[in-house]
Amino acid sequence: MSIPSRPRYQAQNPALSHDPLGWLSCTAYSMAMGIDRSSLGAKRPSGRDVRAGTGDKTGGLTLPQVAHVAEAQYGVPVELHTGSRAATPAYALAQLRAGRGMVLQGNAGALLHTDFRSTAGSVNHAVYVNELRANLDALVYDPAADGRRAGIDQGPSWWPWETVLRFAAALRPWGNDDPRVVGATRLYAGFLPDTEPHVHLRYGAKRSDPFSDRCRIAYKDPRRMIVVRAKPSHTARIVDRVAVGSLWVAWQTVKAEGRTWYGSHDGDEWIASTRLSHAGGST
Repeated sequence: MSIPSRPRYQAQNPALSHDPLGWLSCTAYSMAMGIDRSSLGAKRPSGRDVRAGTGDKTGGLTLPQVAHVAEAQYGVPVELHTGSRAATPAYALAQLRAGRGMVLQGNAGALLHTDFRSTAGSVNHAVYVNELRANLDALVYDPAADGRRAGIDQGPSWWPWETVLRFAAALRPWGNDDPRVVGATRLYAGFLPDTEPHVHLRYGAKRSDPFSDRCRIAYKDPRRMIVVRAKPSHTARIVDRVAVGSLWVAWQTVKAEGRTWYGSHDGDEWIASTRLSHAGGST
């Protein structure tokens, strides 16, 4: 996958944010960073701005509160998963792999004995997750991780996926004083849009130029069906057949067996360049 845009880090610490409600506004600061990423920096509210948009001046905030601000005031849709609609770990992983950012609520107690500690105790907390690496480490923007003293992380940081899940599982949705947690199968999260093209490069391929590259299936016999192969090889398994004249969108290219191959978004469908025309041309 190509590297997605990354927001400007925002610290909720009142000494840095000049926000008297900063320590109560982790969800607002996390959503502010998500809005920044989702607008590619065109809209860059502070966490204080997002908090003000909710009209709530006391206590912590819920995901629905900040999601409403993102949508109504900044035009950024948020797919909410809370309560009975909490996301599964597999669903969250799939959304991040698809290029979406995630505002995630959890409990900072899961971080106390790790390199990612950002609080003094076990308190409900929220972070913004921007992307995944191939090894499933997640780039997490923790608004409390401002490196303010020894033992406090300086964000953003790459968290192992297992740490992300432990943080999410420790959430106490009924309040910090209630020992009940959501558990390992449920994530309270808000997913933001995939804002830019990305590709899963395979077989040593590189991004197409232009990206993506709109082509047409071409062959001298218009009645011919052209084979699509699972790998960039003329001996690879056939996964589909497409008619001459059909649109083919290539996301990646690689040279193999003396020819250039054009691959799909996920790298699981390939057509040789000899069967394509108008690469990058009009559809």
